[in-house]
Amino acid sequence: MIKPVTSFARARWEGIRASYWFIPVCMMFTAFLLGYTLIYYTPEVVSEAVFKNLIPPVPAEEASDLISAIATSIITATSIAFSMTLVALTMASSQFGPRLLQTFMDDRGTQCVLGILTSTFIFCLSALHRISVSDTDMVISSVLSLIVLAIGIADTLVLIYYIHHIARFIQVDEIINRCYRECTDNLKNLFALTDEEKGHHRLAPALINDSPFTTHLSLDEAGYIQTIDYLSLLSGDGIDGVKVYVRAGDYVVPGETIITVHSSEQLSSDSRDFYLSCFVPGKRRTSLQDPEFSLTQLVEVALRALSPGINDPITAMTCADRLTAVCLLMSGCEFPCDTVMKSDVDVWMQRRTYTFESVLNTAFDQIRQAGSSHVDVMLHLLGCLKTLKEKLPEEYKGTIQKQVEAVNDLAAPHLHCEKDRKDVAAAVNAAATV
Repeated sequence: MIKPVTSFARARWEGIRASYWFIPVCMMFTAFLLGYTLIYYTPEVVSEAVFKNLIPPVPAEEASDLISAIATSIITATSIAFSMTLVALTMASSQFGPRLLQTFMDDRGTQCVLGILTSTFIFCLSALHRISVSDTDMVISSVLSLIVLAIGIADTLVLIYYIHHIARFIQVDEIINRCYRECTDNLKNLFALTDEEKGHHRLAPALINDSPFTTHLSLDEAGYIQTIDYLSLLSGDGIDGVKVYVRAGDYVVPGETIITVHSSEQLSSDSRDFYLSCFVPGKRRTSLQDPEFSLTQLVEVALRALSPGINDPITAMTCADRLTAVCLLMSGCEFPCDTVMKSDVDVWMQRRTYTFESVLNTAFDQIRQAGSSHVDVMLHLLGCLKTLKEKLPEEYKGTIQKQVEAVNDLAAPHLHCEKDRKDVAAAVNAAATV
């Protein structure tokens, strides 16, 4: 069997795309090529009339001094930008949680600014290398001086933008909004069905028959499951079906059974490798197939805000508002079925999957537990749950009511005055009667 590469490639591309080095390196390579292109084609493009009328003549020695000064200034500005980035990352890690670092690293504005500054330095080095040649033409030195001067002015504006960008980026409301946008942007990719998946139909678990051979497979390494290639699992020849015990986001240890293959004959070694290759483990969770991952980032901000050291219930309530909006959006999505069959090959698959109940519990359980001593937070949670009950279909109201009762149970021991007891009772009653 040919091992699937789609899931592996997606997981690796996600790691590369979210790194700090990818965009800057691409921009530096582009600047290097652009520098040498300008050097060799400038005399052909710039006519004598244009040179005399529009471009100030700059001898090679003066051009070299100018470009050296700008290159020195740019590398100094780059070191300042990197220092500001490290300070922002340190603040984010200590105040909002270490897992929020990925949100900072995903920021395209920061990556592009670092790329522009380092690319300018590379361009200046290319220009200095060409101007150092003894027979440098006046046209080349003049054009390069003008271009480098314009780039230096542009980089000054970029640095001003970067200071403004970092100042906004470390504000808690901006961080919460970015986490919320990441949640909503991932919904289409997480719940969109491909043409092949639309050909799968639901199957009642009771209709699954036992097979002569069952093979239990496990990974040799520990890690978080980042992606699972479900389409490839259903495309195997000579099998009846598979049972998948893990889902994206789960942590697995060596030797833990992650899949059982049901077949009419013993699996070959190549087939075992094929099915294991459908699972891509990694060092951390990602949002590729894990709808709860982005939710946990908002939850972590709320938990940090509720810690005794920070004690910021307003931030926790803001996170609860965003989580309510995400739950409303997810309720309109079609969650994957736990048991399906591929009709053209009659291969079935039973798997652990996500449900709206698991999403709701992920969103509110830990905030409810951490905020039990904050009456205002508990009242706000009851208001969010009331909103969900009003907006969601009848099938979800039982799940939401469990959350309402849990909030009431946790808040009760911390209600030390009559007004708080009346407010919580009124909020519970309002949510229960929706």
